[in-house]
Amino acid sequence: RHGRGSGLPQSSAGVPLRPDEFWAVKDVSFELRRGECIGIVGKNGAGKSTLLKLLNGLIKPDAGCIQTVGNIGSIISLGAGLNPILTGMENIRTTLAVYGIKSPKKAQIDEIIEFSELEEFINTPCQSYSSGMLVRLGFAIATSFDRDIIFLDEVLAVGDQRFKAKCRQRIHNLIKNSAVVLVSHSEENLQLLCNRGILMNKGQQSYIGSIGSTLSYYRELYAANIVSNPFLLLNGDIEDFRIHDRNDLEISSGSDLLLNIDIVCKRMLKSD
Repeated sequence: RHGRGSGLPQSSAGVPLRPDEFWAVKDVSFELRRGECIGIVGKNGAGKSTLLKLLNGLIKPDAGCIQTVGNIGSIISLGAGLNPILTGMENIRTTLAVYGIKSPKKAQIDEIIEFSELEEFINTPCQSYSSGMLVRLGFAIATSFDRDIIFLDEVLAVGDQRFKAKCRQRIHNLIKNSAVVLVSHSEENLQLLCNRGILMNKGQQSYIGSIGSTLSYYRELYAANIVSNPFLLLNGDIEDFRIHDRNDLEISSGSDLLLNIDIVCKRMLKSD
């Protein structure tokens, strides 16, 4: 919007912001090597996905520089590139061609089909697939080949628990030969896959360190926003959870139910 004259807008790095304007991402700096996975955490709107788009080259930075060495693979929106009219098999070949694999081996295609668990539907148009089936196919295709740098944005937030575990193992294997940047709200996935973390807050890098310390700082930063409702406690703060029940209790469908629940926390939490 700050561009002058015709053509594409020029850099707005040196132009003062208008009232109520803000930088979506500013003053973020880190280095990542092969075999490492860094997790990006923060509230919705903190700038996590925008940072991934910058790293992926979808957005040009107004200031600073981004240096990447090697080929890049992004898994940001699973199934977004699948043509609903084409069959699953046709989408596999088409998507691989987009990634530069114009003549995939039969073993690679078979592995994609096996991982997606869509053997019975692979020759069916994707417009008849459920959302879960599209996710399985998209993830299987996108992770069927090695990349030097991989960007992942909440790709493990969908699917059933069994498939999520299967996807985590696939990503864990990819990390061995790649540098991985993972955006996620799941502490479980972050702790299992990442060794470092970045906390984003209002577009800026508030903290960088080990994934454990990053998540701890994240909890402390937003502890004041936790309400007294025990079910809204951040994951990982609950040390013990017990429901006192009676084995002889019979409950009719539609009737009221009162549960007596004890919750033991690891530390004192602030509330509104």
